[in-house]
Amino acid sequence: MSGAPKPGSAEHPVPRTSLPLAMLGFLVIALLLRAAAAMNDFWLDEIWSLRMAQRLQSPLGVLTELHHDNNHPLNTLFLYFLGDQALWWVYRLPAVLAGAATVGLAGRVGARAGTAAAVAAMGLTALSFLLIQYSSEARGYGFAVFCTLLSLLLAYRYVEQSSPARALLLAGSILLGFLSHLTFIHVYLGLLAWTTLRRVRERSSWPDTLRSLALVHLPVWLGLAALYWVDLRHLTIGGRNEYSIPGVAATTAAYTLGLPVAGFGPWVALVLAAGLCMAGLTALRRQGADEWIFYLVAIVISPALLLALRQPDALFERYFLVCATCLLILLASLLGRALAGGRAIRAMALCLAAAWTTGNLIHLNTLTTYGRGSYREAVQYLASQTAGERVSVASDHDFRNRMLLDYYWPYAPAGKTQVYFDQEQYPPEGVEWTLVHRLEGETAPPEIWTDAAGRRFRLARAFPHRGLSGWSWYLYRRE
Repeated sequence: MSGAPKPGSAEHPVPRTSLPLAMLGFLVIALLLRAAAAMNDFWLDEIWSLRMAQRLQSPLGVLTELHHDNNHPLNTLFLYFLGDQALWWVYRLPAVLAGAATVGLAGRVGARAGTAAAVAAMGLTALSFLLIQYSSEARGYGFAVFCTLLSLLLAYRYVEQSSPARALLLAGSILLGFLSHLTFIHVYLGLLAWTTLRRVRERSSWPDTLRSLALVHLPVWLGLAALYWVDLRHLTIGGRNEYSIPGVAATTAAYTLGLPVAGFGPWVALVLAAGLCMAGLTALRRQGADEWIFYLVAIVISPALLLALRQPDALFERYFLVCATCLLILLASLLGRALAGGRAIRAMALCLAAAWTTGNLIHLNTLTTYGRGSYREAVQYLASQTAGERVSVASDHDFRNRMLLDYYWPYAPAGKTQVYFDQEQYPPEGVEWTLVHRLEGETAPPEIWTDAAGRRFRLARAFPHRGLSGWSWYLYRRE
Protein backbone atom coordinates (compact mmCIF):
# COMPACT_ATOMS: atom_id res chain seq x y z
CA MET A 1 0.00 0.00 0.00
CA SER A 2 1.49 3.30 -1.01
CA GLY A 3 2.08 5.88 1.71
CA ALA A 4 2.62 3.36 4.52
CA PRO A 5 6.06 2.88 6.10
CA LYS A 6 7.89 -0.07 4.64
CA PRO A 7 8.23 -2.98 7.04
CA GLY A 8 11.69 -3.05 8.51
CA SER A 9 12.46 0.55 7.54
CA ALA A 10 14.26 2.87 9.89
CA GLU A 11 11.11 4.82 10.69
CA HIS A 12 9.23 1.67 11.61
CA PRO A 13 9.23 1.05 15.38
CA VAL A 14 8.90 -2.74 15.26
CA PRO A 15 11.65 -4.86 13.66
CA ARG A 16 10.34 -7.24 11.04
CA THR A 17 12.35 -10.08 12.58
CA SER A 18 10.21 -9.85 15.72
CA LEU A 19 7.00 -10.64 13.83
CA PRO A 20 7.19 -14.47 14.07
CA LEU A 21 7.86 -14.27 17.80
CA ALA A 22 4.97 -11.82 18.28
CA MET A 23 2.69 -14.07 16.25
CA LEU A 24 3.58 -17.09 18.37
CA GLY A 25 2.99 -15.13 21.56
CA PHE A 26 -0.40 -13.84 20.47
CA LEU A 27 -1.45 -17.27 19.21
CA VAL A 28 -0.70 -18.77 22.63
CA ILE A 29 -2.54 -15.92 24.39
CA ALA A 30 -5.53 -16.27 22.06
CA LEU A 31 -5.70 -20.02 22.62
CA LEU A 32 -5.49 -19.72 26.40
CA LEU A 33 -8.13 -16.98 26.64
CA ARG A 34 -10.55 -18.83 24.39
CA ALA A 35 -10.00 -22.08 26.27
CA ALA A 36 -10.72 -20.29 29.55
CA ALA A 37 -13.92 -18.79 28.11
CA ALA A 38 -15.00 -22.24 26.88
CA MET A 39 -14.87 -23.86 30.33
CA ASN A 40 -18.41 -23.08 31.41
CA ASP A 41 -21.89 -24.41 30.81
CA PHE A 42 -23.39 -25.01 27.40
CA TRP A 43 -26.20 -22.56 26.75
CA LEU A 44 -29.45 -23.00 24.86
CA ASP A 45 -28.33 -22.35 21.28
CA GLU A 46 -25.39 -24.73 21.61
CA ILE A 47 -27.59 -27.49 23.04
CA TRP A 48 -30.13 -26.80 20.31
CA SER A 49 -27.43 -27.12 17.63
CA LEU A 50 -26.15 -30.34 19.20
CA ARG A 51 -29.64 -31.84 19.27
CA MET A 52 -30.03 -31.01 15.58
CA ALA A 53 -26.68 -32.62 14.73
CA GLN A 54 -27.61 -35.77 16.64
CA ARG A 55 -30.75 -36.19 14.50
CA LEU A 56 -28.87 -36.18 11.20
CA GLN A 57 -28.98 -39.27 9.03
CA SER A 58 -25.87 -38.29 7.05
CA PRO A 59 -23.39 -35.39 6.80
CA LEU A 60 -25.28 -33.98 3.81
CA GLY A 61 -28.24 -33.57 6.13
CA VAL A 62 -26.79 -30.31 7.42
CA LEU A 63 -28.17 -28.84 4.20
CA THR A 64 -30.95 -31.22 3.19
CA GLU A 65 -32.53 -32.04 6.59
CA LEU A 66 -32.06 -29.08 8.94
CA HIS A 67 -33.80 -26.03 7.49
CA HIS A 68 -33.46 -23.88 10.57
CA ASP A 69 -31.65 -20.63 11.36
CA ASN A 70 -30.03 -22.25 14.41
CA ASN A 71 -28.29 -24.68 12.05
CA HIS A 72 -24.91 -23.23 11.14
CA PRO A 73 -23.87 -25.93 8.64
CA LEU A 74 -20.10 -25.93 9.18
CA ASN A 75 -20.48 -26.01 12.97
CA THR A 76 -23.26 -28.61 12.81
CA LEU A 77 -20.97 -30.78 10.71
CA PHE A 78 -18.30 -30.66 13.43
CA LEU A 79 -20.90 -31.56 16.06
CA TYR A 80 -22.09 -34.47 13.91
CA PHE A 81 -18.60 -35.97 13.53
CA LEU A 82 -17.71 -35.44 17.19
CA GLY A 83 -20.62 -37.67 18.19
CA ASP A 84 -21.61 -38.14 21.83
CA GLN A 85 -19.18 -36.50 24.24
CA ALA A 86 -19.41 -36.59 28.02
CA LEU A 87 -17.64 -33.21 28.30
CA TRP A 88 -19.49 -30.51 26.38
CA TRP A 89 -16.44 -28.26 26.07
CA VAL A 90 -15.11 -30.78 23.52
CA TYR A 91 -17.78 -29.52 21.12
CA ARG A 92 -16.27 -26.04 21.46
CA LEU A 93 -12.74 -27.09 20.50
CA PRO A 94 -13.14 -26.53 16.72
CA ALA A 95 -14.31 -22.96 17.34
CA VAL A 96 -11.50 -22.35 19.86
CA LEU A 97 -8.90 -23.52 17.34
CA ALA A 98 -10.46 -21.45 14.56
CA GLY A 99 -10.44 -18.42 16.86
CA ALA A 100 -6.75 -18.84 17.63
CA ALA A 101 -5.94 -19.35 13.94
CA THR A 102 -7.82 -16.13 13.18
CA VAL A 103 -5.12 -14.23 15.06
CA GLY A 104 -2.47 -15.60 12.72
CA LEU A 105 -4.53 -14.57 9.70
CA ALA A 106 -4.96 -11.09 11.19
CA GLY A 107 -1.19 -10.80 11.43
CA ARG A 108 -0.80 -11.76 7.78
CA VAL A 109 -3.41 -9.21 6.70
CA GLY A 110 -1.99 -6.48 8.94
CA ALA A 111 1.54 -7.11 7.72
CA ARG A 112 0.58 -5.60 4.38
CA ALA A 113 0.50 -2.22 6.14
CA GLY A 114 3.73 -2.83 8.04
CA THR A 115 5.03 -4.84 10.96
CA ALA A 116 3.49 -2.53 13.57
CA ALA A 117 0.07 -2.92 11.95
CA ALA A 118 0.55 -6.69 11.94
CA VAL A 119 1.32 -6.72 15.66
CA ALA A 120 -1.64 -4.43 16.30
CA ALA A 121 -3.98 -6.67 14.28
CA MET A 122 -2.87 -9.75 16.20
CA GLY A 123 -3.24 -7.97 19.53
CA LEU A 124 -6.70 -6.64 18.75
CA THR A 125 -8.04 -9.99 17.53
CA ALA A 126 -6.36 -12.02 20.27
CA LEU A 127 -7.73 -9.86 23.10
CA SER A 128 -11.09 -8.81 21.66
CA PHE A 129 -13.88 -9.82 24.03
CA LEU A 130 -16.36 -10.18 21.17
CA LEU A 131 -14.08 -12.53 19.26
CA ILE A 132 -13.25 -14.53 22.39
CA GLN A 133 -16.93 -14.81 23.32
CA TYR A 134 -17.98 -16.25 19.98
CA SER A 135 -14.90 -18.35 19.24
CA SER A 136 -15.42 -20.22 22.52
CA GLU A 137 -18.94 -21.42 21.68
CA ALA A 138 -20.07 -24.40 19.60
CA ARG A 139 -21.68 -22.08 17.07
CA GLY A 140 -20.83 -20.85 13.59
CA TYR A 141 -19.74 -17.30 14.42
CA GLY A 142 -16.12 -18.11 15.19
CA PHE A 143 -15.76 -19.87 11.84
CA ALA A 144 -17.35 -16.89 10.09
CA VAL A 145 -14.68 -14.61 11.60
CA PHE A 146 -11.95 -17.03 10.49
CA CYS A 147 -13.33 -17.05 6.94
CA THR A 148 -13.57 -13.24 7.01
CA LEU A 149 -9.83 -12.82 7.45
CA LEU A 150 -8.97 -15.79 5.24
CA SER A 151 -11.08 -14.33 2.42
CA LEU A 152 -9.56 -10.89 2.95
CA LEU A 153 -6.05 -12.31 2.72
CA LEU A 154 -6.91 -14.31 -0.40
CA ALA A 155 -8.60 -11.25 -1.92
CA TYR A 156 -5.37 -9.27 -1.55
CA ARG A 157 -3.53 -11.94 -3.49
CA TYR A 158 -6.27 -12.13 -6.11
CA VAL A 159 -6.43 -8.39 -6.82
CA GLU A 160 -2.65 -8.18 -7.06
CA GLN A 161 -2.38 -11.00 -9.57
CA SER A 162 -5.47 -12.67 -10.94
CA SER A 163 -5.24 -16.35 -11.75
CA PRO A 164 -7.76 -19.20 -11.86
CA ALA A 165 -6.20 -20.86 -8.83
CA ARG A 166 -6.31 -17.70 -6.69
CA ALA A 167 -9.84 -16.94 -7.83
CA LEU A 168 -11.11 -20.40 -6.94
CA LEU A 169 -9.38 -20.33 -3.55
CA LEU A 170 -11.09 -17.03 -2.79
CA ALA A 171 -14.45 -18.36 -3.99
CA GLY A 172 -14.06 -21.44 -1.79
CA SER A 173 -13.24 -19.34 1.24
CA ILE A 174 -16.31 -17.17 0.62
CA LEU A 175 -18.59 -20.19 0.36
CA LEU A 176 -17.15 -21.58 3.61
CA GLY A 177 -17.96 -18.23 5.17
CA PHE A 178 -21.59 -18.52 4.13
CA LEU A 179 -21.71 -22.08 5.46
CA SER A 180 -20.37 -20.73 8.76
CA HIS A 181 -23.09 -18.11 9.12
CA LEU A 182 -25.26 -16.12 6.75
CA THR A 183 -24.08 -12.81 8.25
CA PHE A 184 -20.96 -13.42 6.15
CA ILE A 185 -22.91 -11.62 3.43
CA HIS A 186 -21.54 -8.32 4.80
CA VAL A 187 -18.00 -9.51 4.08
CA TYR A 188 -18.91 -10.84 0.67
CA LEU A 189 -20.59 -7.65 -0.47
CA GLY A 190 -17.48 -5.77 0.62
CA LEU A 191 -15.27 -8.16 -1.35
CA LEU A 192 -17.56 -7.88 -4.37
CA ALA A 193 -17.30 -4.09 -4.30
CA TRP A 194 -13.52 -4.13 -3.83
CA THR A 195 -12.67 -6.71 -6.49
CA THR A 196 -14.96 -4.97 -8.98
CA LEU A 197 -13.45 -1.56 -8.26
CA ARG A 198 -9.91 -2.93 -8.64
CA ARG A 199 -10.60 -4.66 -11.94
CA VAL A 200 -12.38 -1.59 -13.37
CA ARG A 201 -9.52 0.69 -12.29
CA GLU A 202 -7.04 -1.50 -14.13
CA ARG A 203 -8.72 -0.31 -17.34
CA SER A 204 -8.35 -3.58 -19.16
CA SER A 205 -10.89 -4.56 -21.79
CA TRP A 206 -14.40 -5.25 -20.55
CA PRO A 207 -14.28 -8.93 -21.64
CA ASP A 208 -11.06 -9.42 -19.64
CA THR A 209 -12.54 -7.57 -16.64
CA LEU A 210 -15.72 -9.64 -16.67
CA ARG A 211 -13.77 -12.86 -17.19
CA SER A 212 -11.52 -12.12 -14.21
CA LEU A 213 -14.46 -11.26 -11.95
CA ALA A 214 -16.41 -14.32 -13.09
CA LEU A 215 -13.58 -16.58 -11.96
CA VAL A 216 -14.37 -15.57 -8.36
CA HIS A 217 -18.00 -14.58 -8.27
CA LEU A 218 -19.63 -17.05 -10.66
CA PRO A 219 -18.70 -20.06 -8.44
CA VAL A 220 -19.94 -18.08 -5.43
CA TRP A 221 -23.26 -17.26 -7.08
CA LEU A 222 -23.71 -20.84 -8.26
CA GLY A 223 -22.91 -22.10 -4.77
CA LEU A 224 -25.35 -19.66 -3.18
CA ALA A 225 -28.03 -20.61 -5.69
CA ALA A 226 -27.57 -24.28 -4.77
CA LEU A 227 -27.63 -23.40 -1.06
CA TYR A 228 -30.85 -21.48 -1.55
CA TRP A 229 -32.46 -24.31 -3.49
CA VAL A 230 -31.65 -27.12 -1.03
CA ASP A 231 -31.84 -25.17 2.24
CA LEU A 232 -32.51 -21.44 2.49
CA ARG A 233 -35.87 -21.40 0.71
CA HIS A 234 -37.16 -23.78 3.40
CA LEU A 235 -35.58 -21.87 6.30
CA THR A 236 -37.56 -21.35 9.50
CA ILE A 237 -36.71 -18.83 12.21
CA GLY A 238 -36.32 -20.27 15.68
CA GLY A 239 -36.78 -17.22 17.86
CA ARG A 240 -37.78 -13.59 18.14
CA ASN A 241 -36.79 -10.76 20.41
CA GLU A 242 -37.65 -7.14 20.96
CA TYR A 243 -34.82 -4.85 19.97
CA SER A 244 -33.78 -1.42 18.87
CA ILE A 245 -31.46 -1.32 15.87
CA PRO A 246 -29.52 1.70 17.20
CA GLY A 247 -29.38 0.04 20.63
CA VAL A 248 -27.92 -3.20 19.31
CA ALA A 249 -25.44 -1.28 17.13
CA ALA A 250 -24.38 0.84 20.11
CA THR A 251 -23.89 -2.18 22.37
CA THR A 252 -21.87 -3.92 19.66
CA ALA A 253 -19.65 -0.83 19.39
CA ALA A 254 -19.19 -0.77 23.18
CA TYR A 255 -18.09 -4.39 23.30
CA THR A 256 -15.83 -3.88 20.27
CA LEU A 257 -14.05 -0.88 21.81
CA GLY A 258 -13.99 -2.22 25.37
CA LEU A 259 -16.29 0.47 26.77
CA PRO A 260 -19.03 -0.01 29.40
CA VAL A 261 -22.33 -1.37 28.13
CA ALA A 262 -24.38 0.46 30.77
CA GLY A 263 -25.56 4.07 30.82
CA PHE A 264 -24.22 6.29 28.07
CA GLY A 265 -21.28 3.95 27.35
CA PRO A 266 -22.79 2.33 24.24
CA TRP A 267 -23.75 5.65 22.66
CA VAL A 268 -20.31 7.10 23.30
CA ALA A 269 -18.84 3.95 21.78
CA LEU A 270 -21.06 4.21 18.69
CA VAL A 271 -19.94 7.79 18.01
CA LEU A 272 -16.31 6.87 18.67
CA ALA A 273 -16.50 3.82 16.42
CA ALA A 274 -17.98 5.93 13.61
CA GLY A 275 -15.19 8.46 13.98
CA LEU A 276 -12.45 5.83 14.02
CA CYS A 277 -13.98 4.09 11.02
CA MET A 278 -14.04 7.37 9.11
CA ALA A 279 -10.42 8.05 10.07
CA GLY A 280 -9.34 4.61 8.89
CA LEU A 281 -11.17 4.95 5.58
CA THR A 282 -9.71 8.41 5.03
CA ALA A 283 -6.19 7.15 5.72
CA LEU A 284 -6.57 4.34 3.20
CA ARG A 285 -7.88 6.70 0.53
CA ARG A 286 -5.00 9.08 1.07
CA GLN A 287 -2.61 6.20 0.57
CA GLY A 288 -4.31 5.34 -2.69
CA ALA A 289 -5.35 1.94 -1.31
CA ASP A 290 -8.64 0.93 -2.92
CA GLU A 291 -9.56 -1.58 -0.18
CA TRP A 292 -11.26 1.30 1.63
CA ILE A 293 -14.37 0.32 -0.33
CA PHE A 294 -14.30 -3.14 1.23
CA TYR A 295 -14.30 -1.74 4.77
CA LEU A 296 -16.95 0.86 3.98
CA VAL A 297 -19.34 -1.72 2.55
CA ALA A 298 -18.64 -4.49 5.09
CA ILE A 299 -18.82 -2.27 8.18
CA VAL A 300 -21.42 0.35 7.23
CA ILE A 301 -23.26 0.02 3.93
CA SER A 302 -24.13 -3.68 3.88
CA PRO A 303 -25.63 -3.94 7.40
CA ALA A 304 -27.47 -0.64 6.99
CA LEU A 305 -28.83 -1.64 3.57
CA LEU A 306 -29.99 -5.09 4.63
CA LEU A 307 -31.67 -3.77 7.77
CA ALA A 308 -33.41 -1.10 5.70
CA LEU A 309 -34.66 -3.67 3.20
CA ARG A 310 -35.96 -6.09 5.82
CA GLN A 311 -36.24 -5.79 9.58
CA PRO A 312 -35.45 -9.25 11.01
CA ASP A 313 -37.46 -11.06 13.66
CA ALA A 314 -34.45 -11.11 15.94
CA LEU A 315 -31.33 -8.98 16.15
CA PHE A 316 -28.33 -9.57 18.40
CA GLU A 317 -24.82 -8.18 18.69
CA ARG A 318 -23.41 -11.39 17.20
CA TYR A 319 -25.11 -10.58 13.89
CA PHE A 320 -22.59 -7.74 13.50
CA LEU A 321 -19.58 -9.84 14.53
CA VAL A 322 -17.96 -9.97 11.09
CA CYS A 323 -18.49 -6.20 10.78
CA ALA A 324 -16.77 -5.66 14.14
CA THR A 325 -13.90 -7.88 12.97
CA CYS A 326 -13.40 -5.75 9.88
CA LEU A 327 -13.44 -2.64 12.06
CA LEU A 328 -10.71 -4.11 14.27
CA ILE A 329 -8.49 -4.77 11.24
CA LEU A 330 -9.12 -1.22 10.04
CA LEU A 331 -8.21 0.12 13.49
CA ALA A 332 -5.05 -1.98 13.46
CA SER A 333 -3.87 -0.16 10.34
CA LEU A 334 -4.52 3.17 12.09
CA LEU A 335 -2.70 1.99 15.19
CA GLY A 336 0.23 0.77 13.11
CA ARG A 337 0.56 4.18 11.45
CA ALA A 338 0.40 5.89 14.85
CA LEU A 339 3.14 3.64 16.22
CA ALA A 340 5.27 4.62 13.23
CA GLY A 341 4.73 8.33 13.96
CA GLY A 342 6.38 10.73 16.35
CA ARG A 343 6.98 10.09 20.03
CA ALA A 344 3.87 11.93 21.21
CA ILE A 345 1.57 10.16 18.74
CA ARG A 346 3.15 6.84 19.61
CA ALA A 347 2.63 7.41 23.33
CA MET A 348 -1.01 8.34 22.74
CA ALA A 349 -1.54 5.24 20.62
CA LEU A 350 -0.04 3.02 23.32
CA CYS A 351 -2.29 4.59 25.96
CA LEU A 352 -5.37 4.02 23.82
CA ALA A 353 -4.30 0.43 23.16
CA ALA A 354 -3.84 -0.13 26.90
CA ALA A 355 -7.30 1.33 27.63
CA TRP A 356 -8.85 -0.85 24.92
CA THR A 357 -7.12 -3.95 26.32
CA THR A 358 -8.24 -3.16 29.87
CA GLY A 359 -11.86 -2.70 28.84
CA ASN A 360 -11.94 -5.93 26.88
CA LEU A 361 -10.32 -7.90 29.69
CA ILE A 362 -12.91 -6.52 32.12
CA HIS A 363 -15.68 -7.81 29.86
CA LEU A 364 -13.85 -11.13 29.57
CA ASN A 365 -13.44 -11.41 33.33
CA THR A 366 -17.20 -11.22 33.84
CA LEU A 367 -17.70 -13.97 31.25
CA THR A 368 -15.14 -16.33 32.80
CA THR A 369 -16.42 -15.59 36.32
CA TYR A 370 -20.16 -16.05 35.73
CA GLY A 371 -20.22 -17.94 32.44
CA ARG A 372 -23.18 -18.23 30.11
CA GLY A 373 -25.36 -19.48 32.95
CA SER A 374 -24.97 -21.87 35.89
CA TYR A 375 -27.54 -24.38 34.69
CA ARG A 376 -25.80 -27.53 35.93
CA GLU A 377 -25.39 -26.06 39.41
CA ALA A 378 -29.02 -24.95 39.41
CA VAL A 379 -30.26 -28.42 38.46
CA GLN A 380 -28.17 -30.00 41.20
CA TYR A 381 -29.50 -27.51 43.75
CA LEU A 382 -33.09 -27.99 42.59
CA ALA A 383 -32.89 -31.76 42.92
CA SER A 384 -30.93 -31.82 46.18
CA GLN A 385 -33.36 -29.44 47.90
CA THR A 386 -36.39 -31.58 47.04
CA ALA A 387 -37.30 -34.07 49.75
CA GLY A 388 -38.95 -36.75 47.64
CA GLU A 389 -37.95 -38.42 44.39
CA ARG A 390 -40.41 -36.38 42.32
CA VAL A 391 -39.22 -32.86 41.43
CA SER A 392 -42.15 -30.83 40.06
CA VAL A 393 -41.13 -27.67 38.23
CA ALA A 394 -42.58 -25.07 35.88
CA SER A 395 -41.05 -21.95 34.35
CA ASP A 396 -41.74 -18.65 32.66
CA HIS A 397 -40.57 -19.94 29.24
CA ASP A 398 -41.19 -23.57 28.40
CA PHE A 399 -38.96 -23.95 25.37
CA ARG A 400 -35.88 -22.18 26.69
CA ASN A 401 -35.87 -23.54 30.21
CA ARG A 402 -37.05 -27.07 29.55
CA MET A 403 -34.34 -27.80 27.00
CA LEU A 404 -31.72 -26.73 29.54
CA LEU A 405 -33.34 -28.74 32.35
CA ASP A 406 -33.47 -31.85 30.19
CA TYR A 407 -29.86 -31.49 29.07
CA TYR A 408 -28.45 -31.02 32.56
CA TRP A 409 -30.76 -33.36 34.47
CA PRO A 410 -28.30 -36.31 34.18
CA TYR A 411 -26.06 -34.27 36.52
CA ALA A 412 -28.76 -34.24 39.21
CA PRO A 413 -28.42 -36.57 42.24
CA ALA A 414 -29.37 -40.15 41.47
CA GLY A 415 -32.93 -41.18 42.14
CA LYS A 416 -34.48 -37.80 41.37
CA THR A 417 -37.14 -37.62 38.66
CA GLN A 418 -37.94 -34.35 36.94
CA VAL A 419 -41.60 -33.67 36.26
CA TYR A 420 -41.88 -30.54 34.15
CA PHE A 421 -45.25 -28.88 33.58
CA ASP A 422 -45.78 -26.67 30.53
CA GLN A 423 -47.67 -23.45 31.07
CA GLU A 424 -50.61 -24.83 29.08
CA GLN A 425 -50.69 -27.99 31.24
CA TYR A 426 -50.13 -26.39 34.63
CA PRO A 427 -51.61 -28.75 37.29
CA PRO A 428 -54.49 -27.55 39.49
CA GLU A 429 -52.53 -28.37 42.63
CA GLY A 430 -49.56 -26.31 41.45
CA VAL A 431 -45.86 -27.21 41.51
CA GLU A 432 -43.10 -27.01 44.08
CA TRP A 433 -40.57 -25.06 42.01
CA THR A 434 -40.74 -22.29 39.43
CA LEU A 435 -37.86 -21.14 37.22
CA VAL A 436 -37.70 -17.55 36.00
CA HIS A 437 -35.06 -16.47 33.49
CA ARG A 438 -33.66 -13.05 32.65
CA LEU A 439 -31.37 -11.96 29.81
CA GLU A 440 -28.46 -9.59 30.29
CA GLY A 441 -29.71 -6.09 31.02
CA GLU A 442 -33.20 -7.16 32.04
CA THR A 443 -34.52 -6.28 35.50
CA ALA A 444 -34.26 -9.07 38.07
CA PRO A 445 -37.60 -10.57 39.15
CA PRO A 446 -39.09 -9.79 42.58
CA GLU A 447 -38.52 -11.73 45.79
CA ILE A 448 -42.03 -13.19 45.59
CA TRP A 449 -43.38 -14.81 42.43
CA THR A 450 -47.09 -15.50 42.04
CA ASP A 451 -48.56 -18.03 39.63
CA ALA A 452 -51.86 -17.67 37.77
CA ALA A 453 -53.81 -19.17 40.68
CA GLY A 454 -52.30 -16.75 43.17
CA ARG A 455 -49.92 -19.25 44.80
CA ARG A 456 -46.86 -17.56 46.23
CA PHE A 457 -43.31 -18.66 45.48
CA ARG A 458 -40.30 -17.25 47.33
CA LEU A 459 -36.90 -16.80 45.69
CA ALA A 460 -34.68 -19.62 46.92
CA ARG A 461 -31.53 -18.87 44.94
CA ALA A 462 -30.29 -16.91 41.94
CA PHE A 463 -27.84 -18.29 39.39
CA PRO A 464 -26.40 -15.27 37.52
CA HIS A 465 -24.71 -15.08 34.17
CA ARG A 466 -22.82 -12.38 32.31
CA GLY A 467 -22.21 -11.62 28.68
CA LEU A 468 -24.00 -11.92 25.39
CA SER A 469 -25.02 -15.59 25.56
CA GLY A 470 -27.32 -17.40 27.95
CA TRP A 471 -29.32 -15.98 30.85
CA SER A 472 -29.66 -15.91 34.60
CA TRP A 473 -31.92 -18.35 36.42
CA TYR A 474 -34.00 -17.44 39.46
CA LEU A 475 -35.26 -20.48 41.32
CA TYR A 476 -38.46 -20.03 43.35
CA ARG A 477 -39.91 -22.46 45.87
CA ARG A 478 -43.58 -22.60 46.77
CA GLU A 479 -44.36 -21.20 50.20
